[in-house]
Amino acid sequence: MSPSTASPKKPLTRKAIPSRPWLLVILGLIVITQIVALTPSTLEQAAGNWEDANQFVGDPATENETLATGVPQGQLPEYSIDGFDYVSTSQGAKQWKLIANRASMYQNERLVHARQITAYIFDRTDRVTVVHGREAKYFVGQRDLEIFGQVVTRFPDGFELKSDYIRYSPDRHKVEIPLKWKVSGASGGSTDQSQLGFESHGLDLNISNGVITLPSEVQITVSQTRPQKTLGRQENSADASDSQNRDAVTTITSDHCEINRSAKSISFGMNPHSVASQVTHVKISQKSLYAHGRRAEVKYGSNSPNSNELQLITLIDDVMVQEKSGTPDLRYATAGRADFSASKNTITLREYPQVYHGQDTVTGDVIIVHRDTDSVEVEYSNAFSSGKR
Repeated sequence: MSPSTASPKKPLTRKAIPSRPWLLVILGLIVITQIVALTPSTLEQAAGNWEDANQFVGDPATENETLATGVPQGQLPEYSIDGFDYVSTSQGAKQWKLIANRASMYQNERLVHARQITAYIFDRTDRVTVVHGREAKYFVGQRDLEIFGQVVTRFPDGFELKSDYIRYSPDRHKVEIPLKWKVSGASGGSTDQSQLGFESHGLDLNISNGVITLPSEVQITVSQTRPQKTLGRQENSADASDSQNRDAVTTITSDHCEINRSAKSISFGMNPHSVASQVTHVKISQKSLYAHGRRAEVKYGSNSPNSNELQLITLIDDVMVQEKSGTPDLRYATAGRADFSASKNTITLREYPQVYHGQDTVTGDVIIVHRDTDSVEVEYSNAFSSGKR
């Protein structure tokens, strides 16, 4: 039997494999598709290049210092961007713009978290409020912007807020700070060297009308160069010289207040308290004068556009006014209402007023204390008298 003849082997063939450049192109298209799907509506714009966050694994200690709430911890974001520049708009109108050193997007939470930020808030007339802070966050498809850490907010007229948190709601045109956050504010450059500042826990500011509501533990301070005299007592030459060399400071404390920056008025009020708490009055304090009442109204500002000078303080209900002097025969007064006029330097007492000095008591329908001349006018329903102490 002859040996079999082996047929020649067919050479092996391989299926064509796409070249590496084509593979990179396909992967790139997939990434771009994901980015487009995550990006907010076409009316909102973000400048920069989102990149895979796995390339930017930062220092874990830095990640633990995140101030913004709701940001996933111990989890890398899907995308990150350096030089973040984002504009939120509604119906073609700008609402706010956010610029950050770095921003990260968390796909599942639809959340953008930014660090080292500057935000620009636009009102209906395109005036700009500028906000600086350490961090910010917003949710994709939503309009509210939250800012955290050493937040400084400067309004177009120079008014400035400082806090560790703010939330801006463009649909309601409001800046909000919850009660747990302490906030301070101060007026901008004044034409009459007067300054208005405040401290509070929490804040609600209406961008549209400029009204600021301070809801808790309020202290308002107004300082000005005009010296203030005591209630019905002449200062000696040393005191007068000291007054000329210092700013007169008026401090008002209350549970809550409302500042109308357009009308240049402030309304103060108290919450219901138990008698035992002894915190039942709006309190006004100067270097030489103390006064209190259940409510207070303040008018400030003159014809100058940036003036913060006190014009009129009105105390209402259960009013008491007292000198802060070292003499044993202090003058003090009680009434249902007291009007302190800065321009006239007078105190007008109404609603059963009484003025006490030592063993003397003065009563009448209206009592006017002239602080410049140390004189007291008393008006009766059918008579009028004037005299000096």
